[in-house]
Amino acid sequence: MAIRIIPRLDIKGPNLVKGIHLEGLRVLGKPEDFARYYYEHGADELIYMDVVASLYGRNSVLEIVRRASKEIFIPLTVGGGLRTLDDIRKALHAGADKVSLNTAAIQDPQLIRRAARRFGSSTIVVSIEAIKKEEGIYEAYTNNGREETGVDALNWAMRAAELGAGEMLVTSIDKEGTGEGFDIELTRKIAESVPIPVIACGGAGKISHIHDVIQKGKADAVSIASILHYKFIQGATKHGDFSEEGNVEYLKSGRMFSSIQGASLDSIKKNLIERNIFCRFEEIDVLCDSMKLSKPFLGICLGMQLLMSDSDEFGIHKGLNIIDGHVKRFPDFNDKKERIKVPHIEWNKLFFNESIGVEGSILRNFRNGEFMYFVHSHFVKPDAEDITITYTDYCGILYCSGIRKDNLMAFQFHPEKSGSRGVQIYKNFKEIILKGRAQ
Repeated sequence: MAIRIIPRLDIKGPNLVKGIHLEGLRVLGKPEDFARYYYEHGADELIYMDVVASLYGRNSVLEIVRRASKEIFIPLTVGGGLRTLDDIRKALHAGADKVSLNTAAIQDPQLIRRAARRFGSSTIVVSIEAIKKEEGIYEAYTNNGREETGVDALNWAMRAAELGAGEMLVTSIDKEGTGEGFDIELTRKIAESVPIPVIACGGAGKISHIHDVIQKGKADAVSIASILHYKFIQGATKHGDFSEEGNVEYLKSGRMFSSIQGASLDSIKKNLIERNIFCRFEEIDVLCDSMKLSKPFLGICLGMQLLMSDSDEFGIHKGLNIIDGHVKRFPDFNDKKERIKVPHIEWNKLFFNESIGVEGSILRNFRNGEFMYFVHSHFVKPDAEDITITYTDYCGILYCSGIRKDNLMAFQFHPEKSGSRGVQIYKNFKEIILKGRAQ
């Protein structure tokens, strides 16, 4: 299993805040301090949630994300107050890789379909905030857990997936901020009912809670806040460099930590590994002419798929036909009749094509089995195997994740969201360009 650990940053105005049951929000500090620390210590993604945006009909977190995207090279998800396609566009332009929809999606479910068609389903995360009722039914809430909807959370999850959501963020309001553990039943019911990845959120108080929601709750990723925030704050206040902001005296008293054992990302990932739960972290004519002139070309994700002859996404469509091959969607089931969750959203390994090798390519000095970040529903099938430089295995399907042909290189993963090793790919590509100019 490739389980993503995703710190969640709840934002109110310029501050990082945290509450219990999504209420009683307390200022903890500057979000950029936490975000930078989590990125440097192995976070797989970050979620920024404006917790009052829906209430006031606006989102104030975009400037925070804009600054973060310039120095944090892992996927960023933004939620809160996004009501229209234009709101989503602005969030993506600010530096978000994905957006989270809750209130607006329940009020207008077709927004999910429109957004998925415009921006791609892997960009759209539907957030479900739920409370368990006496009869055992989970009801979905909106406005950061403030408003009842009368909507059955499980039924809503299935419908949201059918409408095109690429991922689901499931938060138990009952458990959120308590440190008592995740709602395993809620997570499992949704994870077993939808064909897309599910992120469990709300309730982590110790590392064993994370194990439980992965193994028993069938979560594909885990979003955590208090367990990380309080560990960071304890270290920061201990050294006296966290006094500018937040209820420092209250935090120092230790009262907030009574039910939560603070943990670092390093300790969480070490424990998961020890338990065998692995965790990581338009101008077409001009473009074609450039490739024909043997100039170095690097295609990323869709930029790789466009090189093929055709694609079956939303019908059969012609590609640039630079490389003979086809773009196919992942099947719903593998050869073992096991369901495959689509999109493929996770950190996954690169396996080299031993008959080609990577010397002289932008993967030189990379090890077999390096991890990169993937977000896609379709993959390429080149007609000729000798251009495939890397393969990746997803749920038993071994597919081409990297190609190399003359001056062309292309990858299905996102180097810019794959941490320092991903950034190294771009540095290597730059060296190739500069070497060509020198010659």
